[in-house]
Amino acid sequence: MHNDNEQNTATSEVLERIRSGNVRMRSRLYFVLKATTVAVVAAAILSISIFIASFILFGVRVNGHDSLLFFGSRGFLAFLEVFPWLLVLLDVALLVLLEWLLRRFRFVYRRSLVYVFLLLLLVAGVFGLALDRGGFHDDRFEEAERGELIEPFESLYESSYQRSPQNLGVYRGVVIEELEEVFRMTSDDYDSDEDDGTWTVYPPEDFDREDIEEGDWVYVAGDREGDEIKAYGIKELHR
Repeated sequence: MHNDNEQNTATSEVLERIRSGNVRMRSRLYFVLKATTVAVVAAAILSISIFIASFILFGVRVNGHDSLLFFGSRGFLAFLEVFPWLLVLLDVALLVLLEWLLRRFRFVYRRSLVYVFLLLLLVAGVFGLALDRGGFHDDRFEEAERGELIEPFESLYESSYQRSPQNLGVYRGVVIEELEEVFRMTSDDYDSDEDDGTWTVYPPEDFDREDIEEGDWVYVAGDREGDEIKAYGIKELHR
């Protein structure tokens, strides 16, 4: 009985506010348009989030930095340094904004914030991976190299292939000579910048020399002294 009285009181208060003009009645069309606008904006934000997630994966792959994950603890620490954390933060911010928008829908409102965010993160990650592995970014990268993309996308893709971070002991290049215990490699960037050079690489003891041959494009992580690199990790890259 007590709850019925409270409900009747609340209903009376709302009706009184409507009669006094303090509350304006909205048409059904208004709410449909509002929900549609929120849904369109949410879809756009999710699409941008998926694009950023896939671009992060593409950038790591095209630069060969995923090779560091195979080089033990030193490689993992180096990977954390080269990983594009700013793009990750941007993507997370978009997902937080998307979650806030979706809270306006009843089927989301009753769900846990953590649950909704993790679901959005999973969706962005899965579709981002599919977009990257499907060759979408590879095609755009080639178009950018040919000058066929409009700005700012051309500059975005041109900047995705970065100089090897030699300050972290990371080098990319082509094997130009195989010797008995070492091999020589030269930078394949061909852009006459400071990361160009030719180095003699001493592979780690457990490295199988049959994994590489002259002409291979390789990713090397190690300690450099002059033009010699004592590598702790070597991996062939595929272009």
